[in-house]
Amino acid sequence: MNKDDWDAWIRCALFSYNSSGHSGYGFTPHELVFGRKVRKPSEFADKTIAKTFNEYLDETLSKLNTTQAQARENLIVVKERSKYYYDLKSLDREFNEGDNVYLFKNVKTSKLDDHYIGPYIINELIGEKNVELQLYAHKSS
Repeated sequence: MNKDDWDAWIRCALFSYNSSGHSGYGFTPHELVFGRKVRKPSEFADKTIAKTFNEYLDETLSKLNTTQAQARENLIVVKERSKYYYDLKSLDREFNEGDNVYLFKNVKTSKLDDHYIGPYIINELIGEKNVELQLYAHKSS
């Protein structure tokens, strides 16, 4: 395979992605969309038809609802576990009036732009999470 024939392999890549389990959801993307596991080319099709279309549709919708609800629950558990491990390493910081702080820069004009601006001086602490800054003392680096 070379870099010019990637389009010949895209179907294989999509099949692999859609039939691989997701660690957060606990299901494959195919299961979440279609309510059943993907049929691999190596599997033989079942030739017997024992259900009516309505029975098949009801069963498929029921599986979809169950699968998607379970995926939501699994994702919540994974997020809570991730938050727990993140919180183990995070440190609460305390700020006081007169401390120098930097502000996070939301808008960047280029990829190499600074992430923070400042330093600014804290004028006043407002509650537990807010501060009033002395913005006119801005020093640019």
